Amino acid sequence: MPIEVSAIEGESGASLRAIADTIVDGVLLIDSAGKVLLFNSACEKLFGCKAVEVIDRDAESLIVEAQRPRFRELIALQREGKAPEAGDSDWLLAGQRQDGSQFPMEYSVGEFQLGEQAVLVVVVRDITDRARMEQELRDSEAQHRAIIESAVDGVVIIDALGSIRLFNPACETMFGFSAQEVLGKNVKILMPSPDYDQHDGYLRHYRDTGERRIIGSGRTVVGRRRDGATFPLELSICETEQGGTKVFVGFVRDMSERKAYEEALQRQVEDLEMARASLEDQGMEMVLLAEELAAAKEQADAANAAKSSFLAAMSHEIRTPMTGIIGMTRLLLDDKLTEDQRDQAQTVMDCATTLLSLLNDILDLSKIEAGHFELDRQPFDLKTLLESTQRLWAGRMDEKGLEFRVISEGDIPQRLVGDAPRLRQVLFNLISNAIKFTDSGYIEVTLSHDEPDDGTVALHVAVRDTGLGIDAAVQERLFEKFVQADRTITGTYGGTGLGLAICRNIVEMMDGTIGLESKLGEGSTFTFTVHLARLSKSAMIVEAAEDETAEGEDEAGAAVDARILLAEDNLVNQSLIRSLLQRLGYEIEIANNGKEAVEALRGGAFDLVLMDSQMPEMDGVTATKEVRKLEGPAGSVPIIALTANAMVGDRERYLEAGMNDYVPKPIEPELLDAAIRRCLRAKAA
Repeated sequence: MPIEVSAIEGESGASLRAIADTIVDGVLLIDSAGKVLLFNSACEKLFGCKAVEVIDRDAESLIVEAQRPRFRELIALQREGKAPEAGDSDWLLAGQRQDGSQFPMEYSVGEFQLGEQAVLVVVVRDITDRARMEQELRDSEAQHRAIIESAVDGVVIIDALGSIRLFNPACETMFGFSAQEVLGKNVKILMPSPDYDQHDGYLRHYRDTGERRIIGSGRTVVGRRRDGATFPLELSICETEQGGTKVFVGFVRDMSERKAYEEALQRQVEDLEMARASLEDQGMEMVLLAEELAAAKEQADAANAAKSSFLAAMSHEIRTPMTGIIGMTRLLLDDKLTEDQRDQAQTVMDCATTLLSLLNDILDLSKIEAGHFELDRQPFDLKTLLESTQRLWAGRMDEKGLEFRVISEGDIPQRLVGDAPRLRQVLFNLISNAIKFTDSGYIEVTLSHDEPDDGTVALHVAVRDTGLGIDAAVQERLFEKFVQADRTITGTYGGTGLGLAICRNIVEMMDGTIGLESKLGEGSTFTFTVHLARLSKSAMIVEAAEDETAEGEDEAGAAVDARILLAEDNLVNQSLIRSLLQRLGYEIEIANNGKEAVEALRGGAFDLVLMDSQMPEMDGVTATKEVRKLEGPAGSVPIIALTANAMVGDRERYLEAGMNDYVPKPIEPELLDAAIRRCLRAKAA
């Protein structure tokens, strides 16, 4: 039967409680029914409750609920004399404080007679700190083991007798042994002779004398693999203690690849030395070759200079008579002619225009090959450009009975910034080809656009025709120089095969692309995209104001009433330009060369000078420099270059000499009139 609490009261009970309260560990007495008979002050602190609150309660209420069955089992085993020994993990339970918190505790149980029945004495100890330290130690050991296990280098630990105590996976890979094969064995198993035979002597010498030879320093040694093969390895050793025993930790790295690399590097050094010697032997040959290359370069430069000089001369010599042919024919077409006479004059104009186009293609090709082909980005009106191009071909298309369409998709910006003449050249070439190879149907120009994130306007143009079409085998090469769709084309339709190559170059310089879709007998569609800048609103306002001012001046007649001096040695061009200027309302006088022009300016007042570039006795550039030396109004008179020179740098050369503007030959009346008006307005300002 259970022992009453009164059984431990009285003088003996008080003594028992006094003794229990002096014990640092918690002490409680439990009767045979599992009730608490005594609960010392250490228990009160440990469980957070008073003795009076626990006495006569079930002792298992002090254990967390999940472990109470195990607690009852251990108590039963104790009463049967079968309880686990002290220190066994079975003696570790979790106590539960009055506030519900838990803590790990270690306890021991004893049994003694109290009256007629046996009573259990339970001594409990809070092992929170010890459990935490043990867990930290386990974590630290796990971390160290993880580091060693995952290390790229090999790690091997031996004791003072040379027995292997740790052999990580990197060592297993390096030596070919598994850890189980080497643990407990002498580290000599990893060494070839003579190190194998001398290793024990090294350890003995260190134990006897304490003299270190390789401990604390690195060295390169030879290792032995499981299959007996040897290899170079880098070894460093440190000394430490493990469990109170001195051990040595070795870090090893396989140096096979590095050794092979060093040997290969040495071979390369030797090869380079041999190559250096060979190069020295070839030194004189290289010097001679350099001299030959320098001579060849000089010859190539001379050839290029001769080519440029030839092209410049040919350009000037061809453009000079072309100026007369085109100019006189234009004047003729402006007069009253019979229908046959007009057809004949138009034929002359068409032939001259074709010849001029051919000349321009050759000059453009020369610029491209010399790397001097550049763009001039200026504001222009897209609508005006299209209308001028359409007017240029209107007569030819009417003659062939072709319909010409221009379709704009979307709200395309009209005021743009780019090289309008080069853009017109691409359109001119594509429309010219379409007309040339289309005998019936239509030619259609479609425009659309989009605006990329870079702020430009991507203008998409498609030129579609219903002409002959182009064989697919030729299409990929059609944009190369001197390539045409068929050998019979040159004989039937003419052309050099340069136009499309130049078009591609122009389009690519405008950050665009050009392409073609075509089928024989079904026509062709040439498409290209160019990137142009949108004209800013502020620039559009300034431009509109300048146009309004210019229109006001033109209407007032101030820009027309002017006395002009023409310096030109060619009689045909004199007659032509005189007629053009007189029709435009200007007064004109003639000087036959630059020298006469300078003298004329010294002796008379002129509002403007038209200066040919190449003249006998004194050329236009020299004459301009002489004029700029004159004092008074004559020295500042506006000078416009009239020149058949159209090579790269010509325009810049004329402007640097002191000229104000530049009009190329053959002369376009509209361009000449515009240049004159610009210079006269600038002079008046």
